[in-house]
Amino acid sequence: PEHSSIRLICDLNDVAWWKRPDLIATRSSIVLPEFQSKMRLESKGNSIELIIDNLHSNDSGVYECETLGAIRLY
Repeated sequence: PEHSSIRLICDLNDVAWWKRPDLIATRSSIVLPEFQSKMRLESKGNSIELIIDNLHSNDSGVYECETLGAIRLY
């Protein structure tokens, strides 16, 4: 629902996060400045979570976590 938060969990290591065509976060776990006000990363054991706060309709789309040669879609 709008204005809530969502967590996308990636079980890959050393990942970049994308909402194509935009890069959201680098493989060194840095959220790019234009996304820092609503997105953050958390490490949980062997996974990395992308948390998107205050959801709006323009946040819908395909999100990907990607490492060298492997991709997960959400």
